[in-house]
Amino acid sequence: MSKEAFTDQGRIDILLEKKDACIVIENKIYAEDQDAQMERYYQYATSKHFSKEQIKLVYLTLDGSPPSKESLGSLPEKNVKCLSYSKHIINWLDECMKLQEVQRITPIREIVFQYRDLLKELTGQSTNTRYPMELKKILEQDKNYELIPDLENMILEFKVHLQYEFWEELKKQILDLSEVDDWHKTQDENHVPSEDNIRNYYSWKTERYLWQTFALETVWKQYELALITAIKYRTYAELDKIYFGFELYKNGKQVDWRKKGLKNPADQLGDGFKYDENHWLIWKYSKQEIGFPVKYPSPVVDDLLNSNKREEVVKELVGEISEAINKLKKIPN
Repeated sequence: MSKEAFTDQGRIDILLEKKDACIVIENKIYAEDQDAQMERYYQYATSKHFSKEQIKLVYLTLDGSPPSKESLGSLPEKNVKCLSYSKHIINWLDECMKLQEVQRITPIREIVFQYRDLLKELTGQSTNTRYPMELKKILEQDKNYELIPDLENMILEFKVHLQYEFWEELKKQILDLSEVDDWHKTQDENHVPSEDNIRNYYSWKTERYLWQTFALETVWKQYELALITAIKYRTYAELDKIYFGFELYKNGKQVDWRKKGLKNPADQLGDGFKYDENHWLIWKYSKQEIGFPVKYPSPVVDDLLNSNKREEVVKELVGEISEAINKLKKIPN
């Protein structure tokens, strides 16, 4: 057994070798895939004269996600076993803690216990109740529970501020693009991401929407183009990310591309663009994990609270939008 192995095909995180078996474990936590990484590890195992049946490739991540196409190279995805810390490793540690051998030896028991709790923190399953209990005691003292309405309002205002600053930075950077201008046509003011509308966004009990609309200089198939950046929140969704897309207009009125017999450009643009089920021409989710409400704790909060980091986060999104605009412009009219 080798915890870490340096081979001519790269560094392997965990390598287990016996006469009739070779197990290669790639441990991925907050690290990007390397080109043909899993394929190279497979080639290493075959170079050691292990058969296909004897080689086991394991891709271990926090959530069990599969390796990227870049990491697989020409290797079929079925050749890789995906495991997760959130389920497989934590469950295994729970079973280990039941063993008498582990319970009897205090240092080992504490190491396993702490490691399991660390993994639960990393995978959003923390069972640490100390902090909530301390808050509960504070609220019980001297009738501090009377402050709960004020605290709830402060939490709401924090959420409103966090989201509002994001939308303002997004609008600023989008308007800095040479081909984009303010939208001067009529739009639903109830869904513009103002502070009041964001406040309502957090109180609605049904599906809720916020969006910004911009005018583009680009003309597509003789129609005016509008750029929309938006978010739709559904109570049953795990996370609703920011998405963006384009609408067609003629003489100030929205045009349904299907009724005009136009060929939708989603296939030509690729990169995750989709046909719309309503009146949009095309739309797609941003590649970044930006969504509201934000789940706490989250590194997204730190990024959005810091003006410099927020600017960089939005810059990536605007770069994605700009690239889409340029691709759309190149499609023959």
